[in-house]
Amino acid sequence: MRHFNIKNFDRGWIIGNFDNSVLKTEDFELGIKNYKSGEFNPNHLHKLSKEINFIVSGIVKFNEEYFGAGDVVVVEENECSFFECIEDCCIVVARNKSISTDKYECKEYRDWE
Repeated sequence: MRHFNIKNFDRGWIIGNFDNSVLKTEDFELGIKNYKSGEFNPNHLHKLSKEINFIVSGIVKFNEEYFGAGDVVVVEENECSFFECIEDCCIVVARNKSISTDKYECKEYRDWE
């Protein structure tokens, strides 16, 4: 048996093609992400993988829609997404592939510049 703590992982990513992971694999990735109100992720898309977001607690905004505890948000391949934490939240994020280069900037929803 091995024991880990979420604070020891880079931005909550515990499984995937990362040097510091419980299971290093290119097959998928899994992260437990905690955000404070007001934090956001810049617009981006993944060309080769889907992103599945399970909202454990709090309120979040993906693109122009609000979601809360129990909601599951699936972002398809090549779909631009903007994430904003409205209320402190915890999200479990999974992708069906773990490819470090599969993240691209896009400007469809919000331009912070």
